[in-house]
Amino acid sequence: MNQVQPFGSWPSTLSASVVARAGVRLGAIFAQGTTTWWWEGRPAEAGRGVIVVDGPSGRVDLTPAPANVRSRVHEYDGGSWTVLSDQTVAYVEAVDQHIHLVSPDGTTRQLTSHTDDTRYGNLTDGGEVIFAVRERHSTSADGQHHAEPVNDLVAIERSSGAVHVVASGHDFFSSPRP
Repeated sequence: MNQVQPFGSWPSTLSASVVARAGVRLGAIFAQGTTTWWWEGRPAEAGRGVIVVDGPSGRVDLTPAPANVRSRVHEYDGGSWTVLSDQTVAYVEAVDQHIHLVSPDGTTRQLTSHTDDTRYGNLTDGGEVIFAVRERHSTSADGQHHAEPVNDLVAIERSSGAVHVVASGHDFFSSPRP
């Protein structure tokens, strides 16, 4: 027997957490020949960002746990990864904001190194370099951020990780394209 109840108060076997866990988010799709890459935000893995590749060998997670693909540049995660011309993937690790490279065979190496609060985003293939927006934050002795971050457009050498400033002096840079 059906029973009338006030809006939103009816019983359900689905909790909010069950519904949220089921919603994998998809974004930033790249295609090259018969291979496709995309980013997945996985609520069931604490929101971890994963790069998935689907190609001739099947579908696999290119960035295995605990890797978490997410950039904090401009605080909105823009351009946290890209596919390079040789099908290597460059991505920003959420925890330390370093850029990592994953070759088609799954070998991973950290490309950038910094000890301060430096962030990279808007990654773009430039052949032997990766173009990116670099955002540097300064902190006081008590660990608090102060002043506005400094933004630069940079080119990062794929072979060495050396960072070269291409443009600076403006409050905002976004979406570099060679």
